[in-house]
Amino acid sequence: MKPLSTGTGLKDRLKQFDICLLICTSVLSILSLLLMYSIADKEDVGFGLLKMQAAATFAGVCVMVFLSMVDYQEVVNKLWLIFLIGEIGLLGITLIYGVAEGENVSWLKIGPIHIQPSEFVKGTFGGSLPAFVAAFTSRNKLSEKETLELVKLIMESRK
Repeated sequence: MKPLSTGTGLKDRLKQFDICLLICTSVLSILSLLLMYSIADKEDVGFGLLKMQAAATFAGVCVMVFLSMVDYQEVVNKLWLIFLIGEIGLLGITLIYGVAEGENVSWLKIGPIHIQPSEFVKGTFGGSLPAFVAAFTSRNKLSEKETLELVKLIMESRK
């Protein structure tokens, strides 16, 4: 699905919606829930976890549909600084209040839910870092040579 231009209505967004993605995601989600159902102990904790997983799966599909309707380029262009501050803050909170899951202390526990903040940061960092570099470059705070070196460093770290 290609990005939508600013000002397009809901009708236009629905026309460009990738229904194949929704169908594939839904089928895979249902198959995974059926697999969990087949191995869950219906009288023990397993069935409660299955219900929680089903609710989380449904919520995830709803969020996916909602986010697919959002013009992400417009959001990144307007909110990149908030994203960058939020990313750094979230990772800082993880350093202070993170709990261990296995060998890594990279999880936050919020009630019964454990989240890994680095996964949220990965999703927003791809948009906020280029906008951050562009903002400083356009204000001549970085020379062209420094900008090229920064881009090179970023590209090398992706490999």
